[in-house]
Amino acid sequence: MNRTKEVAILTILALSIFACSSTREAKGPPQFGFEEPILSKGIDFRGAKGIPLNPTTTFSREDHEVIASLKLKNLLGKHTLRWDWYDPNGNLYYSTGKYPVEISPGKYLRESTAWHRLSIEGERATEYLGDWKVNIYLDNGLIASKMFRIKREIGMVKLPLTPQEPNPQDFALIIGIEKYASLPPVDDATKDALIVREYCMKMLGVPRENIISLFDSDATKARLEGYLRGYIPKNVNRNTTLYIYFAGHGASDIEQGGAYLMAYDSDIRFVAQTGYGLKGLYEEIDKLPIKRAFVFLDSRFSGMATRAAKMLTRLESK
Repeated sequence: MNRTKEVAILTILALSIFACSSTREAKGPPQFGFEEPILSKGIDFRGAKGIPLNPTTTFSREDHEVIASLKLKNLLGKHTLRWDWYDPNGNLYYSTGKYPVEISPGKYLRESTAWHRLSIEGERATEYLGDWKVNIYLDNGLIASKMFRIKREIGMVKLPLTPQEPNPQDFALIIGIEKYASLPPVDDATKDALIVREYCMKMLGVPRENIISLFDSDATKARLEGYLRGYIPKNVNRNTTLYIYFAGHGASDIEQGGAYLMAYDSDIRFVAQTGYGLKGLYEEIDKLPIKRAFVFLDSRFSGMATRAAKMLTRLESK
């Protein structure tokens, strides 16, 4: 029995106990109702009331669980509750099935919290990164639906200081752009990228044939998109660690905002159209069925609007 099914049983027992210990005489009870469900990383029960801990709609693969709690008011009679969890592909990942909630005759439950959890860490859910949905049903009727996201956690990491055993499933994408088609050069970008490539091979254990190197004129936007959306997704698996390194210009769309990596053929006058957006980069990584990913950006993004304006002035003065 997996952890998700175990929780379903525990929830039934807990709700039954709370219902038995917190009921009141049903002498004209107020109208039944419920509050908007809350998603959280934990829950603290005090009697029949559950207090969500760390409410959020964004979770990482390292989080223990997603709690979907529902506060019910003035519940009486016999009912059924059901939680359906849907993965980012729209497929039903798990359903609790209908289980009964029964209040003693002549009494009602003024307030209680029903909940179910989706286990993440160490479970199959970590293979489905993206936007999830949980539907909650009362007596076969949909009463609430909540969206949430499971994504890779981005944080500080320590890279090894001693050589690692080669892993034939690991990949690296190394990008160094020192000379641009229409932008000022970036000093030592190619040299730094070559150093990182050597580090990937000798220290991180990435096979030479699994390292994609794009330097200067090879690092066009089309090639970046081709490798990130085509080649890499077809060659990685759940045991892959992916390393991405970029050395070059960074810029922003002054009108709409958002950070962009400037490819060899990017144009500072049309950043959003010719640059590679960081948001899009992370979304592409999130779609990959891999163990983990590390992204290293050797590109300044502070004061982007000012630097972009300077580059544009330099271009127009030619």
